[in-house]
Amino acid sequence: MKTQWGWVLGTLTLVACGGGGGSGDAGPSDAARDSSPADTGPAVCAADAECDDGLFCNGAETCAPGDAAAGVDGCVAAVDPCLAGQTCDESMDRCLTECDISGDADGDGHDSVDCSGDDCDDSDPNRFPGNAEVCDAANHDEDCDPATFGDKDSDSDSYFDADCCNTDSAGVDICGDDCDDDAPNVHPTAPEVCNGIDDNCDGTLSEIEDVDRDGFGKLSCAGTDCDDGDATIYPGAPELCDGKDNDCSLPGVGAAHPSDPSEDVDGDLHAAVTATCVGGPFPKDDCDDANPAVSGGLAEVCDGLDNDCDTMTDEEPEASAACVASFSSSVSCVSGACAETATCPAGFNDCDGAPGVTPGASCESDSRTDTLNCGGCGSACLLSCLSSSCDEAVDVEAGGAFSCALLASGRVTCWGTNEEGSLGDGTTTTTSRPVRVVGLTDAVEISTGASHACARRASGQVVCWGWNRSGQLGDGSLTNRLTPTPVSGLTDAKRIAAGYDHTCAIRASNQVVCWGSNWTGQLGDGTLVDRLAPVAVSGLSDATDLVAGLDHNCAVRFSGQVSCWGAGGLGQLGDGMRWRSMVPVNVSGLANAVALSLNGSHSCAVRASGQVVCWGLNVFGQLGDGTISDRRTPVNVSGLTDAVDVAAGFEHSCAVRASGQVVCWGRNDSGQSGDGTTMGRRAPVNVVGLTDGLRITAGGVHSCALRGTGPTGRLVCWGDPMTGQLGDGSGLDGTASLRTTPVNVLPLP
Repeated sequence: MKTQWGWVLGTLTLVACGGGGGSGDAGPSDAARDSSPADTGPAVCAADAECDDGLFCNGAETCAPGDAAAGVDGCVAAVDPCLAGQTCDESMDRCLTECDISGDADGDGHDSVDCSGDDCDDSDPNRFPGNAEVCDAANHDEDCDPATFGDKDSDSDSYFDADCCNTDSAGVDICGDDCDDDAPNVHPTAPEVCNGIDDNCDGTLSEIEDVDRDGFGKLSCAGTDCDDGDATIYPGAPELCDGKDNDCSLPGVGAAHPSDPSEDVDGDLHAAVTATCVGGPFPKDDCDDANPAVSGGLAEVCDGLDNDCDTMTDEEPEASAACVASFSSSVSCVSGACAETATCPAGFNDCDGAPGVTPGASCESDSRTDTLNCGGCGSACLLSCLSSSCDEAVDVEAGGAFSCALLASGRVTCWGTNEEGSLGDGTTTTTSRPVRVVGLTDAVEISTGASHACARRASGQVVCWGWNRSGQLGDGSLTNRLTPTPVSGLTDAKRIAAGYDHTCAIRASNQVVCWGSNWTGQLGDGTLVDRLAPVAVSGLSDATDLVAGLDHNCAVRFSGQVSCWGAGGLGQLGDGMRWRSMVPVNVSGLANAVALSLNGSHSCAVRASGQVVCWGLNVFGQLGDGTISDRRTPVNVSGLTDAVDVAAGFEHSCAVRASGQVVCWGRNDSGQSGDGTTMGRRAPVNVVGLTDGLRITAGGVHSCALRGTGPTGRLVCWGDPMTGQLGDGSGLDGTASLRTTPVNVLPLP
């Protein structure tokens, strides 16, 4: 299967901190200084961030104006973040333990992971496996396990305080779920009652009396107000010209008043001239309240109606001018319709009455590119029209906060966030509908990373575009690219896989090569050195399939054995261990895989039998075995024995069954499981209405699928739309609601 992974863009951030608050090299910003009166001296800091010089290896400066060690700007110099027996690596923002001196720099009895031990932070003596976890405001992880955070339950309701948190390796807070740990009747499963309190901790007050403060309580709280969100609606209220049931005389909420049918029957915000209602925003100037195309003040158009209620119909020159202004000078108003006299040039059609075409247009449709009238009037395409024929999707890939699709012609289209150039259209403009990747007409495979993407051409050449902080584009530079750029020396690829900030490929010889970030050994060359061009993975020259995750990778060998390498601290390598490996290691008991998918902290595979197995982090049930227990070796996903495709998202997973039914499980607070809810799932649930899936992909907080029927080539997505990654035109204004069931991806403009 295609490479599948996803994560929340920006969740993996390494905190950089530097030195010297009092030395003058770090202090309040220039803007803060400029805003200070000239005769008061240097501005005094207000927050630690104003003292930070951006360096890690000289420690974190703090803002403490009252401290005796503070400089004139209030900043206190930092101390070395590393202990004796450690060296500081500024490029990685880490203290590295010198294993030949001592594997336990902080003296807590546990060797560092750098020295094949299990101490995740050898600079902190209060952080090691087995240490007692406590609930603290700093989210300090005492036992190297972000899933444990201290069992504080002050009200003894069996739910832990939401203030108790740990932060995992991807920067995500894992917390308790009791929003009021002093109230035993407030917790996630408590019934919501009319008391003005968020009883069930869902962030909303679903039962509140008299929200609009009009003196009448809402119906669901035994009140009489039929619309408790509108102060003009309550029993006995005066009926206004506003299209609402102001006096609550009808069942339901906000209906038009039945005794005044002329109030605004056609919904054009104009009341009939004979209306008996008083006040309100609707003017009483509608001479035909059964037709929204007629009311006072409307412009006259060519339709046989008295649009502006002046007792005249289709008066000239307004009627013909409306035809000409919209379409062509060869059109005029004749008997209530725009009549055409032009002959269409080659490649154009007169598609009056077709979907998306306004009647009266003259030769308005370019049949070579019009997705609604491709090759002829009314011949609609799902995604793209190319040379008068539909060019539909054959694959889809979800990145961190964007998505891409491969078209049958070899073209590629993407949508979503674009700050680093991940859409490949030559811009950095984020969009919620598909745009074309520049210059790609012969792609046969695509793969998406956090903010970069790659494509394999039919020739075997690989090109990449987008974010290039660690050299993940493979062109020998660290420069972001807004359009596809060739990977150095890679012209014989037969499979590609894009990870968070690294990329891998299988060459024609079946040798796996990787490039980009290597801080956990994810390039598999036995080092921790980043690479700007492809290097061979040690001992892996028999690969048949390849997938990339946040900072680990897996491959299927000729034998069916799965081997993984890179980060393994959460069990994601599947070898029964919890530490990284800079060369491939075998996944325990998995020798018959036919499909793979990885994420930052868990991995999944489909066996030849159709059984799906997963391993790694499981705090949200993303392994699908009915538990939230982490697994270091593969476990069966409950009840999923007929899968043909699988996708691991950031904290959720999905699969396509042999029947075409798509199922998902794991975290679901953004609707990424597609079951119509935002309830987390520990075992697979059906995606609503998606019974004809061909391909599935999972991103950070969204999922997408390629449908197989009704009609073939339809792309659908669901989840969080806020960066445009669903492709349905929603999200970028910040007001779109979550899509908890699939929505159609829009066609190319």
